[in-house]
Amino acid sequence: MTSSDATKNHQIMLLDIGNTNLKWTWLDDNSHGSITSVSHKGCSIGQLAATEWGAIPVPKQTYISNVAGPEMEAGLTDWIRKHWGHEPRYIRSTPQACGVTNSYQEAMRLGVDRWLTLIALHAQYSGPVCVVDCGTAVTIDVLGLDGQHMGGLILPGFGLMQYALLEHTAINFDEDVELDGLLATDTESAILAGGVSAVAALVERIQHTIADQLGEPVTLVLTGSDAVRLGRVLSVPAVIESGLVMQGLIVLIISENK
Repeated sequence: MTSSDATKNHQIMLLDIGNTNLKWTWLDDNSHGSITSVSHKGCSIGQLAATEWGAIPVPKQTYISNVAGPEMEAGLTDWIRKHWGHEPRYIRSTPQACGVTNSYQEAMRLGVDRWLTLIALHAQYSGPVCVVDCGTAVTIDVLGLDGQHMGGLILPGFGLMQYALLEHTAINFDEDVELDGLLATDTESAILAGGVSAVAALVERIQHTIADQLGEPVTLVLTGSDAVRLGRVLSVPAVIESGLVMQGLIVLIISENK
């Protein structure tokens, strides 16, 4: 079977398991189809898998990016073995892959979602890139010249920032709001504005610093559930991308099958 044949007719499933959501899609003709996203919080992976996949064609192989921990991996592996009859392939971060060099001394400690995102961006952009993933956590990574991962930062997502403040104060907050300008005129907006503007300032600082260091402009890419919210307050241009982990999986699979 050729690598092209192996990516047709629902033979390969791609899974991206984050801290909150599980996303899945099919690999067809070296691209992914529509992505289904469901929360995996508060339910067993067996129940979730039976609900989502009980009536779909059985894939011949499954490629998985998982940052939800070993319990998730063990439960999903057991379900796939029992119901689909194959051993799933969990992607791990490595020192190098697809032209990208990992900056971590212990390569596997770089979150595999961040690793696959870097692989996807290296395949798509020719110059330096700063990518900001705005989800449960906010991760910021910089891909420099020649595919070199220069490093990154991790901080709480907007929801976690809000939760941490409310958990340790007597502030009453019972509704989500949208920002209108830099400064807020009510408590709810002030809490949200503080977190979003703090991340925006950090992102802009990183972009400007790396551009000066490399002597080249740095493309800013936003992804994740709060990407649009962050993009609204940035004072610099940014591209919003989705499905980067899936795209990185595809680049890696194609590279391995050559």
